[in-house]
This record gives sequence, structure tokens and C-alpha cells, in this order.
Amino acid sequence: MIRFLLILSSLIFAQSGTSPTQADFFHHKQSGDPIEMWSYHFVFENGTQAWLNYSLVKLPAIGEKVAAELSFYQFQGKNHAVGKQFDRKEWKEDPAKATLHFRESYAMEKMPENGHRVRFSTTKNESYSLDLAFSDTKPGLTAPPQEIDGIKIYSVIHIPRGSVQGTISVGKQKITVKGTGSLVHTWHSKPVTDFAQRSVSLFSSEGSVLCGRLLQAKNGRTAIGYVVTEEQGKPKLLTPKTIDAKKNGATITWTDPSTPALSLDFSSPFQKYSSLSTVDSWFERQAAKVAMGGERILFRGKTKNPIGTIQWIAVGFDD
Repeated sequence: MIRFLLILSSLIFAQSGTSPTQADFFHHKQSGDPIEMWSYHFVFENGTQAWLNYSLVKLPAIGEKVAAELSFYQFQGKNHAVGKQFDRKEWKEDPAKATLHFRESYAMEKMPENGHRVRFSTTKNESYSLDLAFSDTKPGLTAPPQEIDGIKIYSVIHIPRGSVQGTISVGKQKITVKGTGSLVHTWHSKPVTDFAQRSVSLFSSEGSVLCGRLLQAKNGRTAIGYVVTEEQGKPKLLTPKTIDAKKNGATITWTDPSTPALSLDFSSPFQKYSSLSTVDSWFERQAAKVAMGGERILFRGKTKNPIGTIQWIAVGFDD
């Protein structure tokens, strides 16, 4: 009986998550064909949205790369995207400053909490930049690892929501912006298409806190991933029980029976976005296709629910 209670207690603790540490924020070494991503989502008061992904990937016949990808929705009425790839040796970590950076103008500075700053700047194409600092951040959680088909999946929702302020630019147009943002950090030893057929990323930019990334396993039954919500002012980890893909939408149920199911409407996405749109060379595009199991189309949109407005990115629901 004592052993059973200890096991039960450990399971309850694991599902509650822990406060993120500096080690959680930094790069995690893995074998296989690892992918590690730091994914930011920003919703600004002027209606513009921005997505920034910094990632470490291993591409077939190419090797390890550092990738940076920035895209804007409705920047001065237009959509924009740019990507840069660098040699793995460009990646630098500074534990004393809790900073990750590569090249001078690409950085994630200070721990993801109040004062965290993220920068991106390139003269490629029209030239693009983003420089934002967080304040009033909600506390995040490091989730317990999950495993499917022998592959472990790790998730840290560093910032489920925070206020942001700074500048973004395209070409010679630089504007000052205010809004909200999030940071979700994931890593696993194989490309996501090796173990999942669909994914959906969630960010509640207003109303109740809800932020994270969920996946539906290839068997169509197992749900993977986590989101962070808030209960009585404290972060709470939610685990999906099912992800029911429907025509033009999905319904997500939770292992916590007290949490209502979440229904998402994909019928009117505001943007369709190719996962390969910012990969430059033909050779790297072919390698990326192999790593991702083909070109992936992201559907971006938002759905109003009782908890508030949910911004979502859905992949694999277009069949």
C-alpha cells in the first residue's frame, strides 16, 4: 500500500510540472536526428501577428544546422516571411547571462520571465527585424517527458503569456508595437512526422491563459503534448486525452475531467503557410522534406471560446 501511494504521489507530482530552470532553457543534447525548437508567438494591438522560430536541426546529407525563421501576418497590410540557416558552430550559450545567441543580431537574452528579450535582424531580401522585451509574464512549467514508439518528447512552456513591447520592421518601415507573446520550447530525437500525424499549437492572447503544443500520434488514438493554463493564479498543466479531428476543425478533451473540452474551428484560417517557404536552396529544401516527411502546410487562425480568443496553428488537418 505504501509503495502504491508513493507511485501515485509521484505521478500526481509529475503531471503538475515544475518551474523552468536555466538548464531547461538551454540546448539539450540528443542522439538520432534531433530537432529542438524555441517558438515565439506574438499578437500586437495593431492587428499584426509575428511568429519566430529558433531551432537546432539535423538534416539528411547536410548535418546539424541552426535555423531562424520569422514571419509576419498583416504587417502594414501584407504578409512576410524570411528564413536564415547557419552552421551549428554559430550557436553560442552564455550561462552567466542566461543567453542563447548566434551571430550578433539573433539572440534570446535572459531567462524567459520579466526582462526576457528576443532579437532577430537580417538584411536578406527586403530586410527584416524584431526586437521585443517581455514584462508581466505568467509563470510557465516544465512538463514531464512523454514517450511514444521509443521516442521521448520534451516540452517547456516557458512563457504561457506575457506583455511585449519593442519594434518590428520590414524594409525601411520600422514600427513600435505592444501586445502579448508566448514562448514554447520542445525537443525530441526524431522528426515529428516519425511519430505524429497532426499537431496544433495554442495561444490564448486574451481571456484565460492557455498555451502549448499538442500532437496526435500516427495511430490516431494517442494524444501527446501539454498546455499550461492558470488556476487560482498559479500555472496548471493540462494533458490531452483525445484530439478528435473533424472536417474543418478539432475537439480536444483532457485527462482532467473537470476541464471542459476545447473546440477549434479551422474553416476560415487567416493564413496558409508552407513549412518550406523560407528554406533557400533546392538541396536544403529536399533535405528538409525528408526530415519532415514532405512539405507541411500550416493553417493559422483564431477561434473564440468561452475562455477567450484562441490563436492556433494546425498542421495535418487539411486532408
